[in-house]
Amino acid sequence: MRKRTEAQVNNPSSGFRRLTAKLSGSGRVILLAAVCLAVLMAAGKLNFALAVNMDGEVLGYVNSRQEYDELVSRLEHSVSDALGRDWQPALTTYVALATDRSEDQVAERLIASVASEARELQVVYVDGRAVCAFESREEAAAALEKLADTYKNDATESARFLEEVVIAAGIVNARLAEDAGERLAEAVTVETTKQFTASTVLAHPVEVIEEENLFEDEFYVLTPGRDGSEYMEYRASYENGSMVRCEETLHLREEPVTEVRVVGTRVHHSEGSYIWPIDSGWLTSYFGHRDGSIGSSNHQGMDLANDGGTPIMASDGGVVIFADTYNGYGLMVKIRHENGDETWYAHNSKNLVKEGDEVEQGDVIALMGCTGVASGNHVHFEFHPGGGAADDPQDYLPECPFPWLWT
Repeated sequence: MRKRTEAQVNNPSSGFRRLTAKLSGSGRVILLAAVCLAVLMAAGKLNFALAVNMDGEVLGYVNSRQEYDELVSRLEHSVSDALGRDWQPALTTYVALATDRSEDQVAERLIASVASEARELQVVYVDGRAVCAFESREEAAAALEKLADTYKNDATESARFLEEVVIAAGIVNARLAEDAGERLAEAVTVETTKQFTASTVLAHPVEVIEEENLFEDEFYVLTPGRDGSEYMEYRASYENGSMVRCEETLHLREEPVTEVRVVGTRVHHSEGSYIWPIDSGWLTSYFGHRDGSIGSSNHQGMDLANDGGTPIMASDGGVVIFADTYNGYGLMVKIRHENGDETWYAHNSKNLVKEGDEVEQGDVIALMGCTGVASGNHVHFEFHPGGGAADDPQDYLPECPFPWLWT
């Protein structure tokens, strides 16, 4: 067989000329078809390409052997990484006429052959490591946004991932698409910042000045005070909801003003109510007009009798303002109570208190006698509201417990 020259190989039209010279009749139809084919090839409508065949099925066409080798090498590397084992597709190639040439089509169909193990997905890479995968980029972005929203609230100023997070298409193990949300949550750290405020009322201090002329529950304000305030602003950083840093950004303070208060130290002795001045005895004379008695016919008090030396008690607490002999009253004790009332106790055999003493309700202040103008041992008890004129003691005392002597 003779070899074709290089010129003949590169110029197929010379072969067609020789073939035309030998053909006649029906052969002209075949020639016409060949001529049409040559015209289409010359016009760029038909081109030879490399068909990629797998298990008897053409997956697609690539332009050249170099393009095929690069595609297969890239896929073998990517799919092997995804599967964790070597993967080599069983492919054959041959030259064929093709109008559609698509490297992407070949790659897609090759990947589809191992779709249960490795797939081309939208992969989320965290610091360069593939942690999960989604069907679409939009789905991956939504998962990231949902995760960030988990740690946000109305006070959140900003939110970001501390790691480098990238979404990119890639051939990965199909298991990365399983539980993708959980995988993502375990792989990234969401940092949020929040600003919050705190305010505190600074209660004003009270400076106390003691006053002995005031009772212990009495006071008045000499200098008014005013509460102060403290206001702080903070910015805090959180990682997956846990605070990791907090810094003060603003601090305002208004100092309080001290209140000066005058407070009494005088102890209360009065109860504000009254008791009978003896525990037992007899009622011998009422308050008011009386006839045929020793002493005044206009009796200013009540007479209560018992044995000499019977204890006489303070009807209420107060200060002793008199403790001495007083005209026909004999030995007498006068007590001024805190409300200004006065009680008098007369005809005592002995006074047990002195002027200026403070007494409590029920304290024994004297012993019963008959000093002054008196016909027997008794206590003459007077009641002077507000320190004024005498009034009937029974109006200020409990019901009289003593029997009337003259029955």
